[in-house]
This record gives sequence, C-alpha cells and structure tokens, in this order.
Amino acid sequence: MDEYSQGNALPPVKSNLHVHILLFVATVLTTILAGIQLGIQDHNALLETGFIRYFADNPHIIISGISYSFAILLILGFHEMGHYCHSRKYSVNATLPYFIPAPPFIFLVGTFGAVIKIKSPINFRKPLVEIGAAGPIASFLLSIPVTLIGLKLSRVVVSVPSGSSIVFGESIIFSFLSRLVFGSSLPADSSIYMHPLAFAGWFGFFATALNLIPIGQLDGGHLIYALLGKYYNKFSKAVFFMLIPLGILWPGWFVWAIMLIIIGLKHPRVYDEDKALTNREKILIGVNIIIFLLCFIPRPIYIL
Repeated sequence: MDEYSQGNALPPVKSNLHVHILLFVATVLTTILAGIQLGIQDHNALLETGFIRYFADNPHIIISGISYSFAILLILGFHEMGHYCHSRKYSVNATLPYFIPAPPFIFLVGTFGAVIKIKSPINFRKPLVEIGAAGPIASFLLSIPVTLIGLKLSRVVVSVPSGSSIVFGESIIFSFLSRLVFGSSLPADSSIYMHPLAFAGWFGFFATALNLIPIGQLDGGHLIYALLGKYYNKFSKAVFFMLIPLGILWPGWFVWAIMLIIIGLKHPRVYDEDKALTNREKILIGVNIIIFLLCFIPRPIYIL
C-alpha cells in the first residue's frame, strides 16, 4: 500500500449510474445543437429556406455538430477522468463525471462542463497535487490536436461588419496554433471564422484556465495550496480581488467571482502541510502554472 493511500482500502463509490447516463445523453444532445448552431454561416438563408430544406442542402453542418459534440465531451471527459483515476489510485472516494447540459441558444457552448464529486478528504500533499494536476494536463494536451484540426477546417474572412459578430479572445496557445495553421501575416481587416471543432478546442483551453484559477476547490486551488501551505488563504483572496477589475473587460468574471464565493475561497488543510515538495510535485505544479498562463484569456468574448 502506498504511504499516501490514506490507510484505507478504497471505499465503494456511491453513485447513481442512471443520473450519469441521463446527464451525459442530455449533454450530447445540447452540444450537438450547439455545434450545429456554430456551423450555420448564413442565418438569413436558414430563415428563407426553412430548417428542413436548409439542412438537407447543407448536411455538413449536422456532421460538424456531431464532431463538435464528440470533441468537447472528449476534452471534458478526459479532464474529469484524470481526476477520477488519480483519486482511485490514492483511495480517495470520487464519483464518475457528471456532465452538465446547457441550452445552446442561451449558453453557446451547449454545456456548463463536467464535474466529479470527491466524497472523502484528501489528507496528504502528494495525492492533492497529482489529483489536481491530472485533469488540466489531460484537457490541455487533448485540446491541441482538436484545435489544429478545427483550424484546418476554418477559414479567414475579411471586412467583418461592425456590430454583427461575436469575437472570441485568443489565449497565447490558441494564437500560436492559429499562426501555425494560417501563418503570421493575416490581413489587417481579417479574422478567423472558426469551424465548430476549432471552437471546441478554444473552449477546452479556456475551461482549463478557469479550473486552474488558484482559488478554493478548483484545480489551481489544490496546486497552489500545496505550494504555499499556510500562506495560501491570503494569496487566494488576492487572486479573487483581481477578478473585479477583470470584470470590466468581461462581465463574466463578475459571475465567476460570485460562484467562487459560493464554492469558498479557502482550502482544507492536509496533514503534511509543512513538508517540502518533491521534485516531481514541483514539476507538476510548474507545468500547470505554465498551462494556466498559456490558456488564460482576460477578455474571452466580446462583440465587434
């Protein structure tokens, strides 16, 4: 038995499989609809010809919707399964992932993400680091090929009419991948019309950054608490107050700040809080800090 297995055989995971399946199926449907919505390039043509005729003439849009759903659920699923598998490794009782559907006509992505529920405390620093680090690394690595494929299927458009387009801000990693695909010299008045798969990759990076914000029970909270120990709570509050000025750039940060207040800014303490980190733990934390910096977008969405 590993010294960090918390001294217990793994307790059975009490989880209603029917709920997991129902939520997953609902999320498949909402994300397919979201992918179709993202793939429609001419809404006027849709209204003029009608839904049935329009999709009969443009079956590729339905295929795009299905591929978007597959990609985004794969990214979210790998993220949560990274947490789940490492929880099982260290005898931490955790549920299977709960996928959360969202009405695509209200929330463009078609999902509020996915979560696992950890039902037992994490008492030591090593499992805390490995459980916290596994999810973001998995979703980051998977988002890279999804984004590259999606960008290959995307196109460059010129002279976008003012006041008519939703613009998605670029993270460092998304900008880098865009330059790999389209080159470094796009016309000044051009933008990338993203294929739904590219948007799935964009969201994968953004969701990874959100999870790595170093507050409370978020993945970033686990990792930075393991790094800072008893100094963590002050750091967490400072990060929280940084969300307020960010809300001027994007109102969604105000909503995120409220959610974090509900979740809680503090982190439960572990038994070996004052123990020095191993090189492996330092590397895992460092890798996730780099991933956060590569994926973070101060102004994710705005109207041009």
